[in-house]
Amino acid sequence: TTEMLMLNAALSEGRNEGNKHLSAGFFDVLMREDPRAAQPEQVRELWHFVRPLDGSESWRLDGIQQVA
Repeated sequence: TTEMLMLNAALSEGRNEGNKHLSAGFFDVLMREDPRAAQPEQVRELWHFVRPLDGSESWRLDGIQQVA
């Protein structure tokens, strides 16, 4: 069981490139995956999404980037 203690998310980028719409969301998470862990773990990631400009498909996860 993963315990989510905090989740902050924000849209960090949105742009059109060719026939695609690209977006990125920043996630800052404080979580505990092991209930015996004394301290929670902070995870910071940038998630990249893409979809066609014409809206013919849903958003697709295009990559996850770890942020230091």
